[in-house]
Amino acid sequence: MVEAYPVDNRGAKVDLTMAYVGTRALFERAGFQKAADTQSVLNGFPRVLMRLDLRPQTASR
Repeated sequence: MVEAYPVDNRGAKVDLTMAYVGTRALFERAGFQKAADTQSVLNGFPRVLMRLDLRPQTASR
């Protein structure tokens, strides 16, 4: 399991100095799924918990 905490900017411009954590859309394109909201805010944008499950897929999952 890989976790990330990007900003959820909903397509709005993000200051480049604040974009180091990545954006939700970037992680979604990489296969991550939103797992939870957080109370963290970066440059006015909420940060979300994203997860990518790296375990091999099985018939029961």
